[in-house]
Amino acid sequence: MVYSSVSHSPITQTDRSNRSFPNSSPSHHHSPNPPMADLPALALGDSTVPNLNAAYSAGAELRYSTVLTRRANPEMQWPPLPPELLLIFQNIIDGQTRLQTQLQNLPIQLHTQLQEPMTQLQERITQLQTQLQEGITQLREGITQIQEGNQLHTQFQEGVTPLHGSLNQLDMKVDTFIQMGSSQEVGSSSISRKRSKRK
Repeated sequence: MVYSSVSHSPITQTDRSNRSFPNSSPSHHHSPNPPMADLPALALGDSTVPNLNAAYSAGAELRYSTVLTRRANPEMQWPPLPPELLLIFQNIIDGQTRLQTQLQNLPIQLHTQLQEPMTQLQERITQLQTQLQEGITQLREGITQIQEGNQLHTQFQEGVTPLHGSLNQLDMKVDTFIQMGSSQEVGSSSISRKRSKRK
């Protein structure tokens, strides 16, 4: 392994200028120096690069050269991640998956939770509509009964009117009869008086 061959002494500007990296010439990569944004950033505290914090703050030349060296030498590839870190990443991914699933199911859950109150509200509205319809029907029946009562009153009035006429005629006949009876009594009295005078 090459990790033990790396010195742990601080890196200076002279070290950067004098140190040569194997297979780091431009002929070993297919494109000119790419922009630094396209290069993977080295994690702080990497044990394979001593004093990485100082190198990171001093500039990007060492980072770029190190990346080229790692690409050219398979034995200097990044070491595997510790199981603890892999577990953390896996938990993060699982959490994101669960969160995404919950977000996707949230509209369905809200719809399910709101469905019962909406159903109860619809049932209550239906009951109120039924009660209102029954009240309107009863009101119409009452109006019909009143109209029928008015018709009966009219019929009664129409039936009473001829009766009143008949009673009036009867009264007139009675008056005529009484008058005729009175006239006969007066006539009889006068005849009796005449007869008594003759005697």
